[in-house]
Amino acid sequence: MDAQAIQQLIDHVMDPLVAFVKTVGPAAITKISEGAANKIGEGLAEKLIEQGKQLVPVIRNRFIKEQQDGKNNMALMALDGFLEDPEAFRPALEHKLWDILKEDPAFFNELSQRVQQGSVQQIIAESSKVTGNSMLDKTRRAFQGIWAHKSKVEGNDFKAE
Repeated sequence: MDAQAIQQLIDHVMDPLVAFVKTVGPAAITKISEGAANKIGEGLAEKLIEQGKQLVPVIRNRFIKEQQDGKNNMALMALDGFLEDPEAFRPALEHKLWDILKEDPAFFNELSQRVQQGSVQQIIAESSKVTGNSMLDKTRRAFQGIWAHKSKVEGNDFKAE
């Protein structure tokens, strides 16, 4: 997994999460965990806040899977800490997102689809040759991701203007 693509996605995910947490507050976030997300967003028209509201349960569900797979619950702890104190726990949440996104292309795709507003070019290759792909983005909101396993990757270009 491309480190730059992971960091770009994390940056795109954190902005709406921070906006949501700072606008709604911990009491409302607790209700999301209980499945009442639909009523919380009433009157909060900003797209960023709405996007953050939708990202919380997606991230929580993936972090729960991490714990169910026999791994520790540090990811859930980072998310819960972030929801209570976004400034103090942001680095921990970003670190846990990084670890999971690096290993889970399906989760990467899911988050990408939820936060991307520009063009997306995603290439997944298994025992292949990935060469000569290019993307020109004029919106500064596009994403190009290449996941290659046992593959040769060269000459792929992504430009933002």
